[in-house]
Formats: sequence, C-alpha cells, structure tokens
Amino acid sequence: MRKKSGIYKYNGKCFRYDYEHAIVEYVSKAKAQEKKDNEEWIAKFGKPLWDIDESGYLLIDSIGLSRENWKDKEARNEYLEEYCYQLEDFVASELAGMF
Repeated sequence: MRKKSGIYKYNGKCFRYDYEHAIVEYVSKAKAQEKKDNEEWIAKFGKPLWDIDESGYLLIDSIGLSRENWKDKEARNEYLEEYCYQLEDFVASELAGMF
C-alpha cells in the first residue's frame, strides 16, 4: 500500500493524504532557494529547517481526517473548504498582529 496520495488541488492549494497517519497534508512545491537553505541548515545543524520530501514538496501544515472521508470526494471537498477557511483566517490574524 502506498503511504501518500497524489497531489489534490483544491481552492488554489495543494493537498495530499498520508494513509499511514490518517492526515491531510497542505503542501507546496519547494523553491530552489528553500531547498538550498534546507541543505545548508542540515549541514550546519544536522536536521532540516523544513520538511521537504523526496518529491520536492514542502509540508506547510497538516490536520487529521479519516480515510473514509478522504475517499469520499464530497466529504473531502467539504472538509478542505473548512480547512482552507481556517488557514486563511489564521494567516489574516497573523498578518494583523504584525502591524
């Protein structure tokens, strides 16, 4: 059994499902500078700065979801809709706190 699903795009964001841990991962393709910074950080501190997988995806956030709900497209989209709303709300509140 594969451990993670392919990339699922929803609401302009990329997600995948981790079957082993029953979580939805919000991911982004790592840019060259992020990969370079990560390699330098590993060399200097012995651990990664960011969680970048072998496919070049950077893990931004994750949240639990049952396998059954991931397989049910309607339930998945409903869940991701709320998750996207929460992510956007979090970013807006963080930005508001900066000014």
